[in-house]
Amino acid sequence: FDAAYILTPLLTGQLFPFVDVRNVMRRRIEGTKFANPTMGWGTAEGTGITPYTTDAFISAFDNSIWPITGAMEIGRDFQSDSPLDIGGIVTDRYGQAFRQEMDNVIANGNGTNRPEGLFVASGVTTNTSAGGSGADPTPGDYEGLMHGVGLAFLQEAGLPPNSRAVFLSTQTSYQRSRGIKIASGDERRFFGRDGQMSYRTYDFRHAINASAGNAKLGFFCLNRYTMYRRQGLEVRIVRDDRTGALANTDMLVLRARFGGALNHSNAGMKIEDAKA
Repeated sequence: FDAAYILTPLLTGQLFPFVDVRNVMRRRIEGTKFANPTMGWGTAEGTGITPYTTDAFISAFDNSIWPITGAMEIGRDFQSDSPLDIGGIVTDRYGQAFRQEMDNVIANGNGTNRPEGLFVASGVTTNTSAGGSGADPTPGDYEGLMHGVGLAFLQEAGLPPNSRAVFLSTQTSYQRSRGIKIASGDERRFFGRDGQMSYRTYDFRHAINASAGNAKLGFFCLNRYTMYRRQGLEVRIVRDDRTGALANTDMLVLRARFGGALNHSNAGMKIEDAKA
């Protein structure tokens, strides 16, 4: 018997390790956002200073906490007969799936029954594709995304090579960007032939996530995405209850609780009409 086993890899660690994770004790987070006050010049002596209007100076940044769950029933005879550590393998695979789901919601969560993703975040500016709707990405698309985020946010995220600001797209869109030619009929590549697998664009890390589809490209400061952790991933093995005993099975149950959203709309820019 071949004691080795074959697993399908999952892409993880593209986004979640780079966002701001905060442990919380409530199921709803009531945060506060402050705008920057302004100052004026040339007020003559004896002339009253016009007070800054505070109508939009303070606003709410509220988040709900959502559960993410999984469960699997495993036969006890199957576990005892197998030379493999079935329980350990299943637990590890669930851990990988959980990490992948964290990346997925950060990229494209709907904000309705899970955290709100970068591509869904309210107020983020949307650029149109330089070549028109459905066109292949161009260097101008990536330049527009990168320069569309203010330098103040990039300084906060850190500049390359250790920046927490990233381009975000699918693997297919990244491959298309690396295939951009210098000119029609010229097989030289705009971004060069070297570094194809560096997953960098204009010195910034290019994160890969498939959940939003090929038509969406983005550039985001991940340090401005706040992930609230109410409960980390809990793994329970339920055995010897009446139902499991009668069926001779164990139940593996996993549960975690998270919320999250981009905390400033100017910390990112996106394209939604690239080639699908």
